[in-house]
Amino acid sequence: MGRMPEGKRVKPAAVPKPPPRPWRRAAFSFSKGKPDAEEKQREDEVSRGLEAIYLTNGKKQDFKTFSRTQRSRALRIFSIVVGFCAVASALAWAGLFYFGPPGPAEASGVIVAIDGPESIGLGREEQFRIRWSNTSIQPEQEVELRLSVPAEMLLSSLVPPPDDEQHLVWKLGMLQAGAKGEIKVKGVFLGTLGSKSALQAVVTSRGQAGGRPREALVTKPLIYGETVLAGLFSMPAKVVTGDQITIQYAVANHGGQGLRGLKVRLKLPEGFVPSPTSTAFQRVGNSAEWEAPLGDLAAASTNTLRMIGAFAAQSSGDVKIEARIGAAKQDGSFLPLLVGEGKLTVLAGDLGLKLVANGADQDKTIAPGDPLRITIQYKNLSPEKLVGVKLTLGFESLSDGKSATGTSLLNWRELEDDGKGVSTTKTRIQTIKYDQKSIPVFAQLLPQEEGTIDIEIPTLPAASTTKDAAVRLTVEGSMDTVGNERSTRVIRTAPLTFRYRSDATLVTEARYFTEEGAPLGAGPLPPVAGKTTSYRIFWSINKTLHPLENLQVTAVLPTSVAWGASSSSQAGTLTYDDATRTVSWSLNRMPEDVDSLEASFEIQLTPTEFDVGRFAQLLGESRLSATDPTVAESVVRALPPLTSDLQNDEGAQNKGVVKKGS
Repeated sequence: MGRMPEGKRVKPAAVPKPPPRPWRRAAFSFSKGKPDAEEKQREDEVSRGLEAIYLTNGKKQDFKTFSRTQRSRALRIFSIVVGFCAVASALAWAGLFYFGPPGPAEASGVIVAIDGPESIGLGREEQFRIRWSNTSIQPEQEVELRLSVPAEMLLSSLVPPPDDEQHLVWKLGMLQAGAKGEIKVKGVFLGTLGSKSALQAVVTSRGQAGGRPREALVTKPLIYGETVLAGLFSMPAKVVTGDQITIQYAVANHGGQGLRGLKVRLKLPEGFVPSPTSTAFQRVGNSAEWEAPLGDLAAASTNTLRMIGAFAAQSSGDVKIEARIGAAKQDGSFLPLLVGEGKLTVLAGDLGLKLVANGADQDKTIAPGDPLRITIQYKNLSPEKLVGVKLTLGFESLSDGKSATGTSLLNWRELEDDGKGVSTTKTRIQTIKYDQKSIPVFAQLLPQEEGTIDIEIPTLPAASTTKDAAVRLTVEGSMDTVGNERSTRVIRTAPLTFRYRSDATLVTEARYFTEEGAPLGAGPLPPVAGKTTSYRIFWSINKTLHPLENLQVTAVLPTSVAWGASSSSQAGTLTYDDATRTVSWSLNRMPEDVDSLEASFEIQLTPTEFDVGRFAQLLGESRLSATDPTVAESVVRALPPLTSDLQNDEGAQNKGVVKKGS
């Protein structure tokens, strides 16, 4: 047989379809007649035999496809298992070929644990053991242990000391298989009873073959369940307004070791006025809390602090005093070991007094130079007449937080006093006194009789060296007798403090010449309609008190004015928006020690016929907005538009009226 031509294939002949019953045999007869009965019977027997072979459950087999004979269930399961094992074995050998032979078997690596108490005694030194071990069967490299302690834990001992004291990191280096060790940690906890916290230790390491670092972490939950300190208030159960009382707070250390550096903070009720003799306590900012050092508190010892003062005239009812013992952190937060409170009842006195200034009976701010409008309200609350009543209104000027001895923030020359009291400015606290000579009813103030005294006095600007200023007001009242009984009681109102807001000012000016006469502008002067004259605009921010934040000065250019070619500023950014025609000077901050900043820019005026015979507008309203962070208030200043009438420019004076062009 010859070969077929290369590239050609012979199309296989089509396979004929099998007959409907392929086993049916053909019957041949050499006679023209029909088969006899015997032959017919044999043919039927053969057909039944073939059907028994080729029919399954009475259904005909499809001879277009062929399948193997169905195997038993057990044989199929066995075949599947053998196939899976073969695939797994092939993958294992492929991995061995690709990655190389494996290293020694490796366990969990370095683990860490923390032993120590879960319930913590505040003020008591607690001890913890940080245990670590290498459970792997191979060495671990670059092992480090980091310890995280609560902010309220004051560490007293770390053995061994850490390699990085700031972040509490121990560099353990390489650890052989089975190596172990521990770190002993001691410290005193501050905090609030009942609160929860945690210690946490993290170990990082690498295996012998390097690779990615692994971590083991453990957290030790803590709960502040007890304290070694105990506090006890000692004070009258009831007190009358104006009566001086002593509040004692005794602190006992029931622990086995001494405590140092602790402080006591008392949160005083509204209306309680501490006496100047309570020098151990200092006010915490502008809050209602007063703080005093507790001093060294030895084991099994007690220290007692005393606060002396009186309740103001308008105080009454049940009040409480809260005490906290702890330590102040560098960020100003206070961590207490113990919180307690004491209660007492304040009874109204014989003479009721109330002090209101500028519409407020609480601390407020005031702009330097604004007046203080003061009202003193008095009333006899006793069923008896009050004889020989005397009132004293006190003014104290404060400069940078201290009493401004020898100076004053008040303009006494313009004092207005409808009570005609006797004033003195010679003492540190300047006063106005009222008695029966100025207020006749004070000779005998009958039960429920009441009245008011109105005073107005302007404030003065602070000195140039002052960075913060305030005026403090107080009123004291007394009487000779209540009915027929002599009285030595002094009733005081709670002080009112009026703190100065920023005295920042905005100055804006247009010039053609400098003060020395050098030209700053160009073009005709006086300006001429249809011709361009350029001017220089100056903005300056001046202040004495407080820093400023988020400053912005803005103004809009008139339609006849164009933005010039030059601009400058000592600080911040000076920009012009052509779409809104707005000039903006923006500064993030003007520090406390910076008293003045300036910016300037050129503008070009081209007057129209409409401007002839009058002053042309050079700049719209200038507006300053800023924030005074010291008193947390906004500062807003606005100045009227600038025109071509330059009265402060000697060379341009009387040359501002626009002339008609030729």
